[in-house]
Amino acid sequence: SASLADAAVLNAETDQIAEAADVSLKEFLNGSHDADLIHLSQAAVLEDLFRTRDGFELRFTCADTAIRAFLLDANAPSLEIGSSCDLTGICLIESATTDKGFRSEPDRALILLRSSADIQILSTAPFWTARRLILAITGLGGVILITLFWITQQRCQISRLQTKIVEQATLEERQRIAREFHDTLEQELAGLSLRLDAAITRPLEDKARNLIETSRSLVSRVQSEARNLVSDLRETDSASTLTEALQQLAQRTPELIQIQLDLHPIPPIPSPQTHHLRMIAQEALTNALKHSQATKICIHLSSASSVLTLRLSDNGKGFDPNTETHSKPGHFGCMGIRERCLKMNAQIGWQSSPNQGTQVTITLPLVTKH
Repeated sequence: SASLADAAVLNAETDQIAEAADVSLKEFLNGSHDADLIHLSQAAVLEDLFRTRDGFELRFTCADTAIRAFLLDANAPSLEIGSSCDLTGICLIESATTDKGFRSEPDRALILLRSSADIQILSTAPFWTARRLILAITGLGGVILITLFWITQQRCQISRLQTKIVEQATLEERQRIAREFHDTLEQELAGLSLRLDAAITRPLEDKARNLIETSRSLVSRVQSEARNLVSDLRETDSASTLTEALQQLAQRTPELIQIQLDLHPIPPIPSPQTHHLRMIAQEALTNALKHSQATKICIHLSSASSVLTLRLSDNGKGFDPNTETHSKPGHFGCMGIRERCLKMNAQIGWQSSPNQGTQVTITLPLVTKH
C-alpha cells in the first residue's frame, strides 16, 4: 500500500463525516483495508490497558485473536478489564520486510482510535474477574485461617477449663472422703482405744491382758494408717512432682528401717499419674514394712526411651507372687495397685522368692509431645 511520507495540512475542514466500512476480522487482518476507517463487525474483549508516550495502548481479543489499538488522547478511557466493546478506527497494517510479488505480506493489523467515542461498550466486565476472584480466595483463606486459629484457641481454653473442673471436683471429693474418714472411722477407733485403755486398768488374767494389749496395738496401727490416709487426701498440693512425693514418703517412714533413694531426673508427667504412682509406692512400702521383715528398702526412679520406671526392692523374707498378689480374702493392696496401673496404661510386676527379698517394678509409657 502507498503511504504518505511528507505533507502540509492546508485545510482540516470537511463537508461530510466519513463513514466507517464494516469489516470482518478476517478482512481486517488480511491487509486490504490499510489506512481505511473501519468498523469491526465482531465484538472485542478488553484484556489490558496501559499508558504510552503518545496516549494509551489497549489490547483486545476477538475470536481468540489478539488485537492492539492505540488512543492518542491524554485522558484515559473509562473501561473495565473484561468489557465487551464495539471498535471503530483507522486500520493500520504493519508489513513484513520481505516482499512477495507486488505486495508485502501483512505482519500485524492495528486500530488507531480517533477518540474514546470510537469505543462503544456492549457489555460491562463480569463481576468475578480473575483479579477479584484471587482477592476473594485470598480473603476467604485469611478468614478460614483466623477461624481455625480461633477454634484452636477455644478448644485449648475448653480443655483447660475441663481440666480445672476435673481437678476441682477431684479435690472436693477427696476432701469429702477425708471428712467422712475423720468423722466416722477415726472417731470410732479413738472411742475403741479409750475403752481398751479403760479395760486394761482393771484386774485381768494374763491371757485377757495380752489380748487387750494386742488389740490396743492393732487399733493404734489402724489409727495411724487412717490418719495417714486422711493426710494424703487433704494434702493434695504438698508435692508437685513425683520425686518430691517419694522423698516425703521416705521421710515419713519409721526410722527402724533404712530407706535408700535412687531418684533420677524424669520429664514432667500429669498430676493424676503422679498421684497414682505415689499411692502405689506407698502401698508397696507399707507391704514391705508389714510383711517382709526387711531392714533396707531401695526406691528407684528413672526414665529412658520414653518409659518411666519406678522400682521398690527390699531385703526381706520374700514370698510367692503367684499366690500372694492375686485376690487373697481380706487383702486388697495388690488389687488396688493393679487397678491404678490399668488406669495409667502401666505395667506392674513382682519378683520375689523365699529369703531373697522382693522387687516391685512399675513401667509407664511416657507421652511425647510433638
